[in-house]
Amino acid sequence: MYGRLSSRLIRNGTIDDRTQRRRPLIEHVRAVLNHRVVGIALTALLVTGCQQLQQFTGPTTVIPPDVHSSQTAAEVTQRMLDQIAADEKKLGRSLAPVRIIRVQLLRQGEPYQFKRLDGTDAAVGASADSSPGWVVEAVGTFVSDDPQTGQIESLGTHGFQLWGDDGSGSFAFLPCWTSHGPLPEDLKEGVCNGPGA
Repeated sequence: MYGRLSSRLIRNGTIDDRTQRRRPLIEHVRAVLNHRVVGIALTALLVTGCQQLQQFTGPTTVIPPDVHSSQTAAEVTQRMLDQIAADEKKLGRSLAPVRIIRVQLLRQGEPYQFKRLDGTDAAVGASADSSPGWVVEAVGTFVSDDPQTGQIESLGTHGFQLWGDDGSGSFAFLPCWTSHGPLPEDLKEGVCNGPGA
């Protein structure tokens, strides 16, 4: 019945019945092809958009050409991810999705100024005093506890860790909760619930 699409029969000045029934099939095929073309185009746009978004959300890595280290950017990034995972385990939950923001190799004595996520000054920093060192800034779960009691004293979602080539190191984060009560706005970043919440 739908054998040859090209044949058109004319009887008494009208198009044969069979051709009329073919039109909906042809229109259906065109509609399906149009939907597939639109679907392919949307998929291409999504893939391109996600790749561009990843450029904005991926970490910034800064390695001065004249500075050499016994550690690599990949190694210190993994150390930060391991530290965040350990803090999540200690707390029993995650405070924020993990995201590495910056990985930077510092020259000996070069300061690193930590900034809030909105770009304002956090009045916190560090430097690798006696050797080059890496600083890794991230979003995730950061926990500080009392070394004697093990009780959690503060929590944060944005922090940094410095690892010097000489084995030295330091870390800091802006708390979103402390066991000492509410903090002034300039000393904290964000809001989170304490342990057991």
